[in-house]
Amino acid sequence: MNCGAMAATGEILYFLHADTRPPPRFDQFIERSVGQGHQAGCFRLKFMDSHPLLCLYGWCTRFDTDLFRFGDQSLFITRKLFLDINGYCEELILMEDQEIIRRIRSHTDFKLMEKCVVTSPRKYRENGVVRLQVIFCMIVLLYYTGARQETLVHFYHSNIDSGGENRD
Repeated sequence: MNCGAMAATGEILYFLHADTRPPPRFDQFIERSVGQGHQAGCFRLKFMDSHPLLCLYGWCTRFDTDLFRFGDQSLFITRKLFLDINGYCEELILMEDQEIIRRIRSHTDFKLMEKCVVTSPRKYRENGVVRLQVIFCMIVLLYYTGARQETLVHFYHSNIDSGGENRD
């Protein structure tokens, strides 16, 4: 992500997962938000699935708490702020999204947009909607209690079926 940011030429950077679609006119929403003084933020989340628990998980992203901020929600950030905070921590394989948002909030506010990105539920379908959420909660708990990245990565790979995807 840092390499992509350095190759980008714009003054606003936007990070989006490959299986996530931004809302229509997302660029205009981001530009307006930056024009109002917000240097970073994300969108709320919806899944491409009507499973009640996935709807609940997406609904929870409306609350302005960092525990609900993950890469699936995308991230916009001004180039200046990105450089000021030294970008993503390259030592992190997991939880890099949580870590960068904490650093962003130590410098400025973080804008939670009202519109939603829409993301694939594939990983939830492959692993079970409840089971995967419990695993993700365990990873968050391990991270915030100081577990090493090696522990988090091992736990992730031992418990999550990634459907043959690259497990980086």
